[in-house]
Amino acid sequence: MSRVENELTIKEASQQLGCSDKTVRKYIKEGRLDARKLNGKKGLEYRINKNSLEKLLSFDFQRGNNGIASIEENGYISYKSLYIKAEEWNKDLSYKLEQANYRIGQLETTRLILTERSESLQKNESEFRDKITERDKELEIALKQIQEKEKSKKKYLMLFWGIVSLLVISGIIYSLSIIKI
Repeated sequence: MSRVENELTIKEASQQLGCSDKTVRKYIKEGRLDARKLNGKKGLEYRINKNSLEKLLSFDFQRGNNGIASIEENGYISYKSLYIKAEEWNKDLSYKLEQANYRIGQLETTRLILTERSESLQKNESEFRDKITERDKELEIALKQIQEKEKSKKKYLMLFWGIVSLLVISGIIYSLSIIKI
């Protein structure tokens, strides 16, 4: 089996076209690709002329009004052009995916920061409530002490005025007793 450098196997042609081996055979039968038959390892094998393949690849498709690829005048669709267009779409979608992933990362970071702040505020609120409760208890104790002191003060004042009253009454009685005598 001799191999000419200007010829490709069906598998090589299908890889360059981006289609199946079956499609390449169909193109050979339809005359879209020039090929010759050789005796190979498994019997007769096709060898496709590279120029014929390049000619098929050179036909470009145009986009119709509805956005669907239309077949050119010669009836061929350029798989190379389709591949290039698919690569462009892939790059565009990859870029958009990258942007979306970046935005997701930003939102995740924001969510984590807000979660930390929320937890911190809840902790601070809890600590603040505990301090207020503790301060309320201290104020209740201080108020009770003040009330006890006020009661004591009232008792001492009552005792003082009671003693003063007794002294005044005693002085009056003593003065009256001196006058009677």
